[in-house]
Amino acid sequence: MSSPQNAGELLGYVGGPQLHDAEIVRVDDSGEDLRVVIASENDSKFLVSFTGVQSLISNKPEGMTLYGMAELKGEPGHRRFVFVNWDEDDDARLEVSAVGYSMEKI
Repeated sequence: MSSPQNAGELLGYVGGPQLHDAEIVRVDDSGEDLRVVIASENDSKFLVSFTGVQSLISNKPEGMTLYGMAELKGEPGHRRFVFVNWDEDDDARLEVSAVGYSMEKI
């Protein structure tokens, strides 16, 4: 599991236990909005939506197994999120800075 602590001040994990051991299925980036579809261990699917995206760092996130989604201190007016990869040796990553986010079961 790669640790988000070295990337900034950790505010905590968000999204609840359904993101622990879940897998990123799809990432849709429309520029200002980002949608991430996640499948939990029990095959439930969730949509995490980010609005007002300021920045995005993405490297092969589809198929990445998650430890969770961490919120880190962001720039004023934005929230920063890191999808924490369980596999420290895997270079897959997804980080987003956005005005807000929501999560719903789909």
